[in-house]
Amino acid sequence: MAVRFRRPMTGLSESGTDGLWDVAPATRGGYKRPFDLAVVGLMLVLLAPLWVVLGLAVILAVRLEDGGPVLYRQVRLGRGGAVFRILKFRTLAVGAETETGPVWTERGNPRITRVGRVLRRFHLDELPQAVNILKGEMSVVGPRPERPELAARIEQDVPGFAARLRVRPGVAGLAQAEGAGWQEPALKLHYDNLYIAAMSPWLDLRLCARCLARTLRPRRGGP
Repeated sequence: MAVRFRRPMTGLSESGTDGLWDVAPATRGGYKRPFDLAVVGLMLVLLAPLWVVLGLAVILAVRLEDGGPVLYRQVRLGRGGAVFRILKFRTLAVGAETETGPVWTERGNPRITRVGRVLRRFHLDELPQAVNILKGEMSVVGPRPERPELAARIEQDVPGFAARLRVRPGVAGLAQAEGAGWQEPALKLHYDNLYIAAMSPWLDLRLCARCLARTLRPRRGGP
C-alpha cells in the first residue's frame, strides 16, 4: 500500500482486527531496533552539549514554576497491548487529574502550566522518551501510544483501533505528520495502518523530518 501524504476527504478504509498480532510487521520491521538505537545514539553523541543545556533549562523552569516534580510517568499501551510507563517532562499542574481522571488535554487547557505550554509547543516534553526507546518500549517512529482507559473508549467508537498495537508505538509518526489529533481517532487509525503497511528506514527518516518541520512551523493558538 502506498503512503499518500495528504488527508483523505472521504471513504477511509480501516483494516480489521483479523490477524491483529500477525508476524508480518515484525518480519518487515526487522530494521526498527537497530534504526532506533542508531538515531538515538547519534543524537546523543552529536548534540550532547545541546541536550545538557536544554535539559538543565527545562528542569530548572519546571521546578521554579510550582516546585512540583520534573518528570511525569504515565501508563501507556505498547506493542501487543503490553503496558509501560512513558516518560515526559511534566506540563500539567500537580494533581491535574485528581478529580477528572484520565482525559485528553486540549490546546489551551487551563491545567497546562505556563512552562508546559512552551514545552508542548515545541514537543520538548517528549525528550525523556529517549529512555523508553532505549528500553525497547517505544520506537522513534510509530503510532502514538494511548492510555489504556482512553483507548478502551476509542475502541467502542472505532472498532479495530487496537490494530495499531501490532507494532511498537513511536515518538513521531504519519498521523502526527498529517496533523491527525486525538479528536480524530478514525483518521489516526487510517494513517497508522498506512504507515505499518509501508514502513521502511527511508519512510522513518522522512517522517522524522516532517514531524520536526511541523513542530517548528508557526501556528495559531496555544499549545
